[in-house]
Amino acid sequence: MFHGLRLSNRKQFFHMDTLLLTKRFAMILKVKNWNGTFILEPNFHQLIRIHNEKEEAFHDPISKAEHQSRQLKKRLAANGFPDIPIEFDVFISSPSTIKKSPSKQTSSKVLHAHRLLSKLTSIEKSYSIERLNEKQIKKLAIHY
Repeated sequence: MFHGLRLSNRKQFFHMDTLLLTKRFAMILKVKNWNGTFILEPNFHQLIRIHNEKEEAFHDPISKAEHQSRQLKKRLAANGFPDIPIEFDVFISSPSTIKKSPSKQTSSKVLHAHRLLSKLTSIEKSYSIERLNEKQIKKLAIHY
């Protein structure tokens, strides 16, 4: 598990909150420490947060995580690891945060942190083929 990664894809840098690397897949965890209520607007690719009677708009964190996934895929391929599946989700650290979304698909990508283990268990069932061995994981750890 890597926290606060800042990587280069040779043209620009990209940042990931947390990267979990397993033998079968990689997972990007975008972590949001927000309070209040937020509404995911998939049609506009934005998130609206309502907190203390103030409404603010932010970039859609799912789109950001998806972009990070594409950047990581390119970097892994450039380093000789083209076949590693990459998953991504957005996790909300505060259990009191309320999330709303008109789309079930969008809301399934944004979870409260306490759902992390069940999400990982679900993803593990999807990938039975080991793509990396211990030696390769250690090699990647040195590069990242």
